[in-house]
Amino acid sequence: MPGIKYEDDRLTIDGTPAHEIAQAVGTPVYVYSAETIRARLAQLRRGMAELEPQIRYAVKANANATLLALLRDEGVGFDLVSGGELRKVLRAGADVSRCVFPGVGKQDWEIREALREGIGAVHVESESEFERVAWCADAEGVGARVALRLNPDVHVDTHAFITTATQDNKFGVDLGTAERLVGRIADDAKLTLVGYHVHLGSLLFEAEPYLTACKRVLEFIDGDAARSDGVTYYDCGGGYGSSGPFSDELFDFASLCEGLADLLPPRDLSLVCEPGRFLLGDAGVLLSEVVHVKEVATKRFVVVDAGMNDLIRPSLYRAEHEIRPVVSSGPALPVPTDVVGPICESTDFLGKGRELPAIERGELLAIFSAGAYGASMASNYNARPLPAEVLCGDGAPRCIRRRQTIEDLWRDEVDEPLGSAL
Repeated sequence: MPGIKYEDDRLTIDGTPAHEIAQAVGTPVYVYSAETIRARLAQLRRGMAELEPQIRYAVKANANATLLALLRDEGVGFDLVSGGELRKVLRAGADVSRCVFPGVGKQDWEIREALREGIGAVHVESESEFERVAWCADAEGVGARVALRLNPDVHVDTHAFITTATQDNKFGVDLGTAERLVGRIADDAKLTLVGYHVHLGSLLFEAEPYLTACKRVLEFIDGDAARSDGVTYYDCGGGYGSSGPFSDELFDFASLCEGLADLLPPRDLSLVCEPGRFLLGDAGVLLSEVVHVKEVATKRFVVVDAGMNDLIRPSLYRAEHEIRPVVSSGPALPVPTDVVGPICESTDFLGKGRELPAIERGELLAIFSAGAYGASMASNYNARPLPAEVLCGDGAPRCIRRRQTIEDLWRDEVDEPLGSAL
């Protein structure tokens, strides 16, 4: 990607040397490239230009307020899955009418607040949730625009933990339930059915499953005029794959756009899409300092100060993140290297069996494609503070989240009576 590259054997992020950022704020630190975020957004818009999709960034990928504001300024709406995410986009100045609200476990307070704020649509994921949305709309005295998230039972080639549209997954409703819900929505004067939504999974590269899912949804819609009455959009979800900042392999937007262009316009349906990792993933780098190097009979361990508490994707999904020294330092050694963290778990690793050059204590490593589901999934496990976050581009680098202090670890801990609640 244009903003993340090596210049004179040193990693730079939007022109700023990565080692200077580490010196300024310490490690571990997440660093984001504004140039790369905008370049990915431009790639998506070019690839889907014929359909002019309504882009709703998946806030769960990275909910930092400064990044949300950047995307807002680029004309992007938001895909929310919690009341907390709703509050975050409000704080970032988002137009909530350009937001959608899926999620399988929305509580009444979250639904009510979304309706009060004028949410673009609540995406209903179960019959039970439909009943709560109807109740909340009545309690608030407002109308509710709703979409049905459908589970079309489409299998995709990705890690089992990041599939979301098979009968083994908790998301969405089957077509039989959807048929009942269409009738119940029509019978409620406060509810309006405006769309259908499918999300297949993550890290997908082929258009075919998206087209299969869309055809199944359209077969359902075409089966009864009531199922299309008032419906304005089809939301194909996100999950578009990319292979890192140094690779040109991307999701096949051309084939998806060509296929959907034959399906949606004849039915007067606009397209909504929900990119998350595609926009932010390759725009983020996790910088970490080497603490120890340990060699055993079969491999070398490089122990760094970032671990699964900072970036859990390798441990949770077996995700492969490219790892390189911040300063290039010669050819790879003929010994497999595991890059591991300080956490007291055997699953605490950032990369296994990697080819890396000679590395010494105090050197910096860069873990790439860490901009999505990195900081947003970080934890205080092993009583370790959350890392800082920095945004490069648009002038001088800016700290957009301070590093937690040790004192922050117990700042919210109390020992006080519950009072009259018991």
